[in-house]
This record gives sequence, structure tokens and C-alpha cells, in this order.
Amino acid sequence: MKRFLQIAVAILMIGANVTPAHGQAAYVNNQFKFSVPGSPALIYTKLDTTTASGSAVTDTLKVSVSGFMRSVTFQANVTKISGTVGGTIIVYGSADGGLNFLQLTSITVTNTAGLVPYQYLLTGNAYTHYWFVRTTAATESSSWIGYLLLRP
Repeated sequence: MKRFLQIAVAILMIGANVTPAHGQAAYVNNQFKFSVPGSPALIYTKLDTTTASGSAVTDTLKVSVSGFMRSVTFQANVTKISGTVGGTIIVYGSADGGLNFLQLTSITVTNTAGLVPYQYLLTGNAYTHYWFVRTTAATESSSWIGYLLLRP
């Protein structure tokens, strides 16, 4: 079902021209890989629903970016379904092709009804790979969608 949702969203994005006209995006091994020369691009990364029943659940997303970007903004929209939403979103960066990652920030997810956006802005990026790790609270059901805004 998760793979079906990813394919459906990718098809909708193509129809909505979300992928940059001169860029390339490919989905390989649970990663989106981007090449975005010239213009800003808002790129969908992942939509997932997580349910924790007594212990935390970790969901990850790895993204590789080619070319220099003046700024990179990551946004995760977390929507509470039930329980006590919490946990963290940790953003990592890698300059060695995704072999080793450095933690860039840790964002605390709060227990708020509905959708809550969490953002992290990185200017003058020095990384070729990003890794986003969402760890839930012990008793929650939530969905999250990640976006990456690249500005060359």
C-alpha cells in the first residue's frame, strides 16, 4: 500500500508540474535522487503513516542532491491521527557520498491536534546527501510528509 501511495503521488506531481522542467528526479531503493539545474524546485520526498503501540517507531528518508544549492529547506508536516504525538525529527547531512552522516539539527515534535509543519533551513549547503529520521512517541498514530525545497 505504501508503494502504491508513492507511485500515485509521483503521477500526480508529474501532472501538476512539481518536478522542475529542466531537472531530473528518480526513485531508487527508497530514495529520491535529484538533479535540479537553474531554478528553484519544490520536490515531494515521502508520505508515510506510523503507528506506535507501546514502543517508539523510526521512519527514515534519504535524499541525494547533485549540484550546488544556495539553500536547502526541509519541511515535515506531521498530522496527529490518535494518541500522544511526540518524538523527534533529526536532519543529517553527508559530504562523502552518503557513507557518513553529521547531525545538523534535532526538532522536537509536539502533541498538537491536526497538522503541524516543522522546518529546517540550511544555507550554502555543503552536503550531497540528506537523511531525515522521524522517531515517534511510544503511543501514537500519525502521518508525515516530507518536502525538500532546493534553491540553486
